[in-house]
Amino acid sequence: MNPDLQDFGRPAYFEPEAIGKPGNRRFRLIAATDQRTAALWLERDQLREFSTSLQHLMTQLTGEDVLRPALEAPAPPPPPREDFPENPDVEFQVGPIILGYDEDEEAVIVLVAPLEIIEVDGNATLNSDAEPQFRVALAHDDIDAFIQRSESVLAAGRPRCPYCGQALNRPDEPHGCVRQNGHRHLDITPSA
Repeated sequence: MNPDLQDFGRPAYFEPEAIGKPGNRRFRLIAATDQRTAALWLERDQLREFSTSLQHLMTQLTGEDVLRPALEAPAPPPPPREDFPENPDVEFQVGPIILGYDEDEEAVIVLVAPLEIIEVDGNATLNSDAEPQFRVALAHDDIDAFIQRSESVLAAGRPRCPYCGQALNRPDEPHGCVRQNGHRHLDITPSA
């Protein structure tokens, strides 16, 4: 086990958050216990993949279909926490995320390693063997709340093209959709 592992156990909260305006947002996972706080910075796609992985894991664990239909509109995301400190105790850019289940704790274990770039044969590459430096244990209810909040945070960004999935800049700008070979401009009005 990594001696630098920051074990937050069952935190008071572990949730995704977006900071900034759509098109210029930064994403992070924030966690707090009675004594410590953590901010784990990640990309939008990492958050989406992490949330999807949690959904699939919960489906396997419960034997129930907990995946929500795509037609269900997520609630607007809550504003960033005002009580979260500017300088958390633990802070790093997210690399590999490992999910597991502890039967004794009846909790999903989330291990997060920092993003590390290493040189292999003269080429820079991500270190997929980086040691986890952050751990939380989440109950089923915590995971459901995390997934719902993730969906809200992700949906609050710029609207996406229904054909290619690319983010649209502004409603008044034409979109040269790559799925339409980039030649056909689509007039896509985002829903309010």
